[in-house]
Amino acid sequence: MKLSISIYIFIIFSATDIFAQCDPSSTNFPLGTVYTPPKGSWGYAAANSYAGEYVLWQVYKGATYSWSTCPANGAICTYDSKITVYNNNNAVIGASIAYNDDACGTQSTVVWTATFTGVVRVQLNQYLAGAAPNCTTNTTNTQVVGQQTVNPPTSYICTSSTASSGTAYTPTTSFASIGTGITGGKYTTINVVRGMTYTFSTDPTDGGAGNYDSQLAISDVSNNLLGPFNDDISTTNNKSKIVWVADFTGQIRLHTYQYPC
Repeated sequence: MKLSISIYIFIIFSATDIFAQCDPSSTNFPLGTVYTPPKGSWGYAAANSYAGEYVLWQVYKGATYSWSTCPANGAICTYDSKITVYNNNNAVIGASIAYNDDACGTQSTVVWTATFTGVVRVQLNQYLAGAAPNCTTNTTNTQVVGQQTVNPPTSYICTSSTASSGTAYTPTTSFASIGTGITGGKYTTINVVRGMTYTFSTDPTDGGAGNYDSQLAISDVSNNLLGPFNDDISTTNNKSKIVWVADFTGQIRLHTYQYPC
C-alpha cells in the first residue's frame, strides 16, 4: 500500500517601482574598506553613517544577504530611511540591484540573493517628500546592520519541468496570491519588467502559508537558473523569500520545492 500526500503552499509577490530607488552616491564611508557580513547574525560596518553615504560589502553568488535600519534587527536610525544596493562595478542611475523603503514602519530592510561574487554598495538615504525619487542626505549618526543567510549547498537548488498551472501571472505593487494549490516540485510562470523589484515569499508574515520547509528559485523559461534562490529566511524560519531586480522584460519560472528537493 502506498501513501501519498499533497503539500500546499501559498506564494505571494509584489513589485516595487524602480523610480523610487535612490540615485547612486559618490560618498563612501568608511572610505575604501570592504566588509564581509556575518553569517546568521546582524553586524555593522559603522555606527556613524550618514544618509547619502554607502558602505562596501563583500558578497558571494548564491548567498542571501539582508541589510536593515530596523531597530528590531539592532540598527539605529531616527528618521525615515531608504536602502538602495548597487553592484560596485556598475553604480549608475537605473542600475540598482535591490531596494527597500518602509519595511518596518519608516525604516527599511533589503533581502537579496547575490547573482555574482564581488562587492556591492549598500547606500543609505533619508526619505524626502516631493518629486521622485524622494531621496536626501543628512548628518545624523546611523547604524545600518547586515548579515548573510546561510544557504544549503548549490546542489540543493532544484528546478522543475512541471507547471503549477497554464497561467502566466503579472505581479502588482502589493502582495497577492499566485495560488493556494501549488505543491512542491512545480514552477509558476511570472511576467516581469526590466528594472522592477519583485518579492516572492512563502512566509506567513507576508501572507504566505505552507506546511513544509520550502525552497524558492528563479530560472528563465528554459530552466536556466538566473541566480536568485532562498531556502530558509533565517535559522529559526524555514520558509523562503526572494527579492530580485529584473534585468530583462519577459517571463521567468518561480520554482517551489520542499527541502532538500
